Amino acid sequence: MKFLKPALCLLLLQLFSHVLHAQNSVVYSYDSGGNQIQRKILVNVGMRLANPNGTKDSIPSKPLANLKLFPNPTNQNLNLEGRLPDNIKEADVRLMNISGQVLKTDTYQGGSKSLDVSGLNDGLYLLELSFSKKEKVSYKIIITH
Repeated sequence: MKFLKPALCLLLLQLFSHVLHAQNSVVYSYDSGGNQIQRKILVNVGMRLANPNGTKDSIPSKPLANLKLFPNPTNQNLNLEGRLPDNIKEADVRLMNISGQVLKTDTYQGGSKSLDVSGLNDGLYLLELSFSKKEKVSYKIIITH
């Protein structure tokens, strides 16, 4: 039972990585006795987003090199840390389920911010940062409790 939730999250990650055109990797660390001591899931997403009316008016996005989201997977708080692109003072933050339903909204001015995700169910979510109507970047977030 202990390994069921992480296995389910990894399965969801693999299923949706094809849909979202993401490149993911899982990194395991072991101690000298061969015991697994750490697991990291690295997620990079570059996708084309569409408006609810079906028109594709956004430009292709790439993850921001100077922005860190951690821990991922998470169970209580998701931390954003880093700079916004040049000439951008603020980004709108939206956390959505995989169906696109917006669950949380906030703003980010750079620096560091923590989002409380403890009330959300286990699963795969999208965190979107919008700099303008056409400039957006999205990240896959895994929540496990």
